[in-house]
Amino acid sequence: MIMRKLLLLFLLVPALTFGQKVITAPEQYGSELITDGQFNTACAVNWICGDDWVIAGGVATHTGASTFKYLRSAILSITANSTYILEYEVTAYTSGALLISSSSFGTSTAISGALGSHTVRITSSINSAALIFGAGASGFVGSLDNVSLKKVTKEAGDILIYNGKVIILATNVIADGNSLTVGTGGGGSTYPAILASINSTLSVINKGVNSQTTPMMEADASTDIDPLFLSGSRNILIAWEVTNDIYFGATNQEAYDNIKQYCQNRQSAGWDVIVAGVIPRGQKKADGTSIIDYNLDLDTVNSMIDTSYTDFADVYVALASDPRLSDYSNTTYYSIDSIHLNATGYSVVADLVNEAIISIQGYSFSTGLLILSLLVYRRNRKNLK
Repeated sequence: MIMRKLLLLFLLVPALTFGQKVITAPEQYGSELITDGQFNTACAVNWICGDDWVIAGGVATHTGASTFKYLRSAILSITANSTYILEYEVTAYTSGALLISSSSFGTSTAISGALGSHTVRITSSINSAALIFGAGASGFVGSLDNVSLKKVTKEAGDILIYNGKVIILATNVIADGNSLTVGTGGGGSTYPAILASINSTLSVINKGVNSQTTPMMEADASTDIDPLFLSGSRNILIAWEVTNDIYFGATNQEAYDNIKQYCQNRQSAGWDVIVAGVIPRGQKKADGTSIIDYNLDLDTVNSMIDTSYTDFADVYVALASDPRLSDYSNTTYYSIDSIHLNATGYSVVADLVNEAIISIQGYSFSTGLLILSLLVYRRNRKNLK
């Protein structure tokens, strides 16, 4: 049987690589979020003008050197963990710095005030209801026009063309979880972002939320996760939680049942599901339970998932079984808070999750060629340790 599989492998590789090419499908965007980006109406109609901002002649102008004075759009919807493309034009510039208020996307963002058209890509960490331009600490004297804001609904991804036909679409990956998915401690690095950088076949969306528990994930999955399912594509959902569930008081059985229910419901919605095991954590529970007992509980739930994950997931990634992630005091991989990971640790998670994804895909891309492996002949439901 093994020899037959190997023979088939050698026959398939030349057949599939001949006459194929990989192209990059462009990003897709939602509808325009800004009302009156050309400033055709006066202040207080579609834009709220702070001190020294005026709208006249089809532009918005900050006329003085006052600092941290804002130009606020009409009400719109910005959602946490979503990426947006902001376009604007500086039609006149005298001095000072321009920024986007932290009330818009969660972080105060310096943007160019130089003459010309500009495009800024911003991922929001909060839900908000307005785009707010501000004059920075040095003030801003200049004029803005042609403001546009659109949500990225699908990131660019690779498509395989074989003999003129599309045969594989980029895999749609959604990462749901808590602050470990957000990337706390990583200094700007997150495992979903690293995952996208090491596997060009993936379009990855990070839906992690700080302090999120598994029941919270389940509560908003039907409106926040399942609508991201793309018909015609491979859709993979990565579920990484349990830790907060137990931290905030769930029993081991409750935590197991919660993650099982969440994953089963995502499978019912059509997702291929990867469930990631929890990693050790250097803190007490919220109720004061010791670090030792807290980690014993985490180990217990990991074991429960390990023995039964095929009932509710396609692949289980036993992160804590990797020696690099097994010791919360190891600052090579863990953040100094002993709870989260650093950039190196998140890279380890990305590598392990990528192995799980490849086992579901059955292929990977390398320099534009389709590479088949014996993973094609393995069952997808594989325990990766």
